[in-house]
Amino acid sequence: MTFSLLPDCLASRVSGSLDEVEQVAATVEERQAEGASLEKVAAELRPELMEVRSAVKWVRRRVHAVKVVLLALVTLMPGRLGDEPAVLAVRKALGTTQALMRLRELGSAHLRSLAPPLGFGPRPRRRSRGRRAGQQGTGPDPPTQNR
Repeated sequence: MTFSLLPDCLASRVSGSLDEVEQVAATVEERQAEGASLEKVAAELRPELMEVRSAVKWVRRRVHAVKVVLLALVTLMPGRLGDEPAVLAVRKALGTTQALMRLRELGSAHLRSLAPPLGFGPRPRRRSRGRRAGQQGTGPDPPTQNR
């Protein structure tokens, strides 16, 4: 039997706790509902970063990871977590401010296949940025034919 040495409160493959990751996603949802841009929210959440672009990447990684997990669990448990894969909607459906901690308990049977930060699924494969197979070669277009 295998088991995880990761405490229940920590996020998998993301620095910080589940509550910290959830708070970032919830703040982005709240602020974007008010009309704030992602750049503005990211700059507020990570003021220590000199470049806003770095803060936006940091926020996007966490928000995307939470959305993927919420979509999977809302689909696996229809009606139980609400209809929308959003932190605020799931918090309301569960009646808690620590939705990811509660979801780790509720979805414990699926943790091996759920994506980080909630589950322990495999790391996503990196896409190759190399040259595509079948790429057209350089030269005149259309190629000249010798007669």
